[in-house]
Amino acid sequence: MKKYLALALLASAPFAAANAAELHYSFVEVGYSKTELTDSGFSAKPDGYAIKAQGGFGDAFYGAIAMHKDSLHGEDIAPWELTGGYHHSLAEGTDLLAEISYIGMNTRLSGTDYHNDGYRAAVGVRSALGEHVELGAKVTWTGVENSDKVVGLNVNGLVKFNDTWGVYGQYHFNEYNFIGADADNWQVGVRASF
Repeated sequence: MKKYLALALLASAPFAAANAAELHYSFVEVGYSKTELTDSGFSAKPDGYAIKAQGGFGDAFYGAIAMHKDSLHGEDIAPWELTGGYHHSLAEGTDLLAEISYIGMNTRLSGTDYHNDGYRAAVGVRSALGEHVELGAKVTWTGVENSDKVVGLNVNGLVKFNDTWGVYGQYHFNEYNFIGADADNWQVGVRASF
C-alpha cells in the first residue's frame, strides 16, 4: 500500500504544482527518529534523534550531511550520510532529483563499537503543492559492508509556516539492511530553510 501511495504522489506531482512556491535546497532539520528492524522471528524498534544540514550551490546542485541515532537497551544504531545531489526542473515547483551518498554505519552492540562503510544511490521527485506543502518520493539502492544490498523507498513531506520554518516528516522503507535485518525509518521534526 505504501508503495502505491508513493507512485501516486510521483504521478500527480507535475499536475499539482500550479502556483507552487519555490523549492529551497538549503536548510537544517532536527527531529525525532524511530527505526524498525525486522527479520524472521526478530523485531526491534529503537528510537532517538535525527539531524540534517543541506546546502544548495550553483543552479542545480546540493550537498548534505545527515545522521540519526536510535537506541534500545544500551544498543545504538547511528548511520550518517554524506550526499551529493542534482536537481532538474520538470515543471514549475517540481524537480527531478538524483543523489549519491557515502554511508558510515556506526553501531554499539553488547558494549562493542563497530563501523561499516556503504553507499546509496537515489532517484526521485520533489514538488511544491501550493505555498505551504511539499511532497517528495525517492527510490533508493543501498549497500553497506557485512549486510545485504536493498532497494528502498523514501516518502517525505513538509508543511511550511512561512519562508523559513516548517514541520517535516519522512518514512524510508528499507533504508538499509543491518546484519540480515531490514531497517525502516520514520522521522518527524522541524526544518529551517534559508
